[in-house]
Amino acid sequence: MVISVPFEINPVKIIEENKNLYLYNIKTNGLFQIDDVVVDICNSEGKEIEEIFELLKHRSSRAEVDRLLASLEEASVIYHNKDSSIQKECKSCNDEQVSLSSIILMLVQECNLRCSYCYGGDGEYNDRGRMDTETALKAVDYLFDHSGEEEELNICFFGGEPLLNIEVIREVVAYTKLKQKESNKRVTYSMTTNGTLISKEIENFLLDHHVSIQISLDGDQMTHDFNRYYQNRKGTYEIILNRTESLRKKGVITARATISPVQLDITHTLTHLMGIGIRHVAMYPAVEMLSEEDFEKYAQEFTKLVVHFESLLQAKKYGEARQISNILKYLKMIHSSSKRDYFCGAVSHMLAVDVHGNLYPCQRFVNEKNYSLGNVREGVNVRKKSGMLSEMRLEKRTVCGECWAKNLCGGGCPQENMVLSGSINEPVDRYCNFTRSAIMDCMKLYLRLTKEDKKNLFSAKR
Repeated sequence: MVISVPFEINPVKIIEENKNLYLYNIKTNGLFQIDDVVVDICNSEGKEIEEIFELLKHRSSRAEVDRLLASLEEASVIYHNKDSSIQKECKSCNDEQVSLSSIILMLVQECNLRCSYCYGGDGEYNDRGRMDTETALKAVDYLFDHSGEEEELNICFFGGEPLLNIEVIREVVAYTKLKQKESNKRVTYSMTTNGTLISKEIENFLLDHHVSIQISLDGDQMTHDFNRYYQNRKGTYEIILNRTESLRKKGVITARATISPVQLDITHTLTHLMGIGIRHVAMYPAVEMLSEEDFEKYAQEFTKLVVHFESLLQAKKYGEARQISNILKYLKMIHSSSKRDYFCGAVSHMLAVDVHGNLYPCQRFVNEKNYSLGNVREGVNVRKKSGMLSEMRLEKRTVCGECWAKNLCGGGCPQENMVLSGSINEPVDRYCNFTRSAIMDCMKLYLRLTKEDKKNLFSAKR
């Protein structure tokens, strides 16, 4: 006998797909195929061991039950009552010692557009201005000085509209080249832009310096122009397509599509954007704009997107499937059994720098002046940063405590949670319901993947 009783069961979810049963271990993100015997064992918490043997004796031998109990213990599905203390999350990690690997430079807190759903208040974040070169270079120094053993660093050019401050971008790139020579670190660059200011000169500069370019493009012309327009309400779809024609032909541009009630058919949005030459598409809801009914419709449309994704796999169009990040990210997490301690890298590995050099958890918090963690010149307030990092840990999110999807979801964007519920740790029900539905769709899709599918989706060498 390998295990003694009483034993307890970590939270699990039983999933049925294609007439097979699977067990999802919520604690470890492990996913296993099981049978009815394991289901009965999982439903036997609190029973004496002899009661379990008696319950299963007509279907399994005592030796087989012992083997199953040992396997379930090894997989952290069940555990000894006397060892329950080891089930607690590790508290020994020193959150203050995490290394910085990315900074977001808020180069311009103003914008040439007036998008309806902008969380930055017309891109100004309640503090209109432009970052000067001295502040930008101090931010680069801060990144290098606080990157610890990190060898891969990233600088993201953000706004407002970052291309309103292209000269500072040039200065940052030139300075960073010098910094790289003095260290063993490699820096990559990324940019989120509305695309309206891209010229041939700017395009060449971005390509020459390998800046990853993401444009904000919400879909077809009607969908995009409904929310993304100039101050005179003129839409921007046509000018963006004109300004990005060369980049799209080269296949080097990605898009972030914001989903609003005007267009919830995300498969249509995806296929349109891929059809015009967008290399990679990420879609995110404008949470404040979507009602409970909108989210219900959005969940139905996500299910249709999963069907579309699977049709690409069946047609062996793996390259196109990998472009759909909304699905691929969950499949990768399920495949690797990875779990999230945080929703994102804010504070833990990433900070945003506003036009004055003030440090924030991420670009979304620049609106929230109380969340400033310090300044690139004077440094970070270590106590405040540590407190913020601790507060943002998934285990602190009491609303998420009993949710089976928490380790794949991460508890929702802290800033969106704060806006919608008043607390960074409390996502709203309509978002949670959608996320659980989407994750279950992806989990069942994963269970239908073939070995060939997994090789082409997850292999490092493709």
